[in-house]
Amino acid sequence: MKNSTFIFFVCSSLFSCGTDPDPIAESDPVVQPIPVLACDKDEISSPQLISIQAAKSKIEEPNTIVVEISPKQSYDAGHLPKAIQVWRPDFGSQANQSIAGMRCSAEELTLFLQNLGLTEDSHLLLYDHKGGCDAMRLAWVFDYYGFQKYQVINGGKQAWKDQGFPLDDKVYTPIPNRNFVHQSVINDSILATKEEVLAAVLDTQTIIIDTREEYEYKGQCFISKGNLHKFKKGAFARGAIPSAVHLNWSILSDLANDHRVKCKKDLVYDLAQRGITKDKKIIVYCQSGSRSAHTTFVLRKILGYMDVKNYDGSWIEWSQLAQTQHEYPILQLTSKEEFEDRYADLVSAFFIGGTVRRNK
Repeated sequence: MKNSTFIFFVCSSLFSCGTDPDPIAESDPVVQPIPVLACDKDEISSPQLISIQAAKSKIEEPNTIVVEISPKQSYDAGHLPKAIQVWRPDFGSQANQSIAGMRCSAEELTLFLQNLGLTEDSHLLLYDHKGGCDAMRLAWVFDYYGFQKYQVINGGKQAWKDQGFPLDDKVYTPIPNRNFVHQSVINDSILATKEEVLAAVLDTQTIIIDTREEYEYKGQCFISKGNLHKFKKGAFARGAIPSAVHLNWSILSDLANDHRVKCKKDLVYDLAQRGITKDKKIIVYCQSGSRSAHTTFVLRKILGYMDVKNYDGSWIEWSQLAQTQHEYPILQLTSKEEFEDRYADLVSAFFIGGTVRRNK
């Protein structure tokens, strides 16, 4: 049994996302000045990102359909005016159940849009309650199938509340429109296949970005909702895709404040610290393609990175393949011995019969 210092280290490491800048060596004779960029989140723009103020006016238009992407309990606690509630399974694959969270088919997307009551004149405003992650996942599905009549509300529910705008508690149920049909035009340029990811592992011109939490990337056990996990539910193993650079998706949104996308100065700095540059091909992944969809949106639509693909199967698919096909390797940053040590310590320190207890 290790002492409480170890427990503090494990718990605090679960929430560590930042990376300290490399200090400039004192022996450097000349330091080139770094361009100073204004840090103003209001300057962040994209045709498919809408501000809270603009969204407030847009909501009042009769053809606007507002969609909250969240679990029902979050919606029931208060939502934007006119908002309809949907959750990830509503636009996920019904056919592919072995890889949880995969995108829906083109036919399933049409049914999803019909269920929202879309007409040819409709415009969707998407938002969520946690920094745009879930809204941008739906946006990525729309982009893949060529549906462009949408915008994501920057900051979502948190930014709305920060502006002092009231939330609605009425449940809005759409009237389905079975006459609406979306003619899908597949955009393969934003989708990375497992074969492309495998090739990218050894390709120095491609950067693979892991947008999960640090403990997921490092393959460490963790506690969530009173349960100790060896790896996240849905996956088949712990670890990461070899050569992947870690960039927690939430670094790109201001989750400590209004949940909007961070200012360009901060975005550029955080990416530069990890060598993520526009001249490289980029493949982004997470557990099931949602957090990585947020990063894909920011890189492509806000910062103008041209070659960015979201690996839809993400860690769930990769970890499944690794169990049966040896050509799909796993990077383990936490050794088996270290992992078992930490796991045993957490069991001893926090659990009696599977129930969390407080240390005294």
